[in-house]
Amino acid sequence: TRKRMETVDDDTSDVAIDFIERQHKAGKPWFVWWSGTRMHFRTHVSDERMAWCKEQYPNADEYSCGMVEHDMHIGEFLKALDRLGIADNTIVVLWGDNGWKLGEHGSWCKMTNYENDTRVPLIIKAPGRGFESGPADGLGHQSPGRGRGKRARGDRARAAAPAFSAGAAGYNAGQVAIHQ
Repeated sequence: TRKRMETVDDDTSDVAIDFIERQHKAGKPWFVWWSGTRMHFRTHVSDERMAWCKEQYPNADEYSCGMVEHDMHIGEFLKALDRLGIADNTIVVLWGDNGWKLGEHGSWCKMTNYENDTRVPLIIKAPGRGFESGPADGLGHQSPGRGRGKRARGDRARAAAPAFSAGAAGYNAGQVAIHQ
């Protein structure tokens, strides 16, 4: 329902952060994948959040306020990592499932194969891992041993880590994967 759509990301992000806190307190490795429902066709922001957003950004519409709210949820994850003192030992990956045209090619949406629609955001925070930043020409999949019935060496360790997945099925506009 519309009312549920206003709060589902609050609920799933709260539960995911609680999972991180419990696993950290227990001294266990963990993995979280959180998929917010914002930024899809039927984005519904609560009246309270709309009012707050409109105070900050008077010309914002519901879509814009939904993006602000989504950014707030990602910020809550990052604040939790800082509060727990594990931000410097945690890999965070943030990505989206598509781009969005803002009037280019006479269109406002993501329904074509123009570069604006297919170029996706991908941000990786991996402290001490030696990643270089900069634009990429494409996304690729590298996983040695996959597809032949074998597991990549790192998969054994990850398989033992408790995992948590949150989000509404079918919605994956802004996703964050966190591994410690």
